[in-house]
Amino acid sequence: MDGLQELRRRKGWGKKGKPVEISSLFSDTKSYTLLAAMGVDGFIVPACQLTDEIQDADKVVEWFRVFLLPYLGDFRRGDALSVVLMDNDHKV
Repeated sequence: MDGLQELRRRKGWGKKGKPVEISSLFSDTKSYTLLAAMGVDGFIVPACQLTDEIQDADKVVEWFRVFLLPYLGDFRRGDALSVVLMDNDHKV
C-alpha cells in the first residue's frame, strides 16, 4: 500500500446496512512534525509541539531543553518521568 492508503480512514458513519463510500482521500501537500512527550499518565501537554518546519538535530535539542527537560524527574530519587525513550519515525 502507498502512504495515503495506509493513513486513510477505514471506517465511517453511514446508514445501517449500507456501505460507506469514500468521497475523497486526504491530500494535503504540507508536512507536519509532532514533537510529543508522554508519560505513564498521558501526554505531557506543555512539551507537545506541532510544527510545519523541518526538524534538524539542533531544533530537537532545543525542544528537549526548553519544552521537555523542565518536566523530567530525577531517576536517582525515583521521581516520575525520569526515563526518556526517543524514536525518530519517518513515514510517507
